[in-house]
Amino acid sequence: MSSPAQIRASNKYNKKHTVLKGIRFNKNTEKETLEWLSDKSFGPYVKSLINADMRAHKN
Repeated sequence: MSSPAQIRASNKYNKKHTVLKGIRFNKNTEKETLEWLSDKSFGPYVKSLINADMRAHKN
């Protein structure tokens, strides 16, 4: 378990250097999407899709 000082330091770092984006999926209407994502590492997968889209739309 992390000490209170370690937790504070991690929180301070995260607040300064990172951004958290959330997404919700409807369990009833987006079942196929959830099944597709179930065997993937979500963060890296989403980042790779965004990067591919950015490359495709560069001038």
